Amino acid sequence: MNNLYNISTNITLNDSEAFSPDDYLVGVLRSVIERGRDVAIELQGEGKILVRPLQGDFFADAAHNISAFCAARAERYRIHSLSPIESKQLAARRPGQNIDELMWTAGFFASRGRLIEGAHFNVVRLRHWPNLTRLPRTPNTMRIVALLTRYPTSLVVAQRLLKIEMSEINWVYSAAHCAGLIQVVNGASDTTHLVAHRHQSLLKQLLGKIIQL
Repeated sequence: MNNLYNISTNITLNDSEAFSPDDYLVGVLRSVIERGRDVAIELQGEGKILVRPLQGDFFADAAHNISAFCAARAERYRIHSLSPIESKQLAARRPGQNIDELMWTAGFFASRGRLIEGAHFNVVRLRHWPNLTRLPRTPNTMRIVALLTRYPTSLVVAQRLLKIEMSEINWVYSAAHCAGLIQVVNGASDTTHLVAHRHQSLLKQLLGKIIQL
């Protein structure tokens, strides 16, 4: 499976393009996880996924157009409870996938280059590297993850250091945020910009090595 997406990067960031993940599949999944009941989440014309919150896994048809499934508005999904017997039969047929991977994927495709509301000026870091071999990603996802894992910074500074479109930063940040990988350090400040500038040469060397792996 090819998880690399050729995204559109001609999106100009402004307030009207911010979004709330809860308006999409992410919000549905958060509600399901909070209630702790095994369910099938169905989207007409796009199939369904089966979610087991207490086990922390999900099951999806490999034939899904996952981008279309995850990008729909929350009100379009239909949720059906699974009986204990149905859940056991499901798990016996094949192993499930980690539900955090579904949260990343849902956040990724809900974003479409937009940023989560209120996140523009936060100084953030990634708690750890995600398993990018199993997740949708952009051409520069590894560079973004390498920077935000090693050096807490604002997204604006990240964009300037990496010299990529802001919309691509937004795709990756939104996915990581929905997967619970983002730690907000503090509000952005002039100090953050100075620290980022002092380490710019080191960052370029680090990121260059990672991209060549």
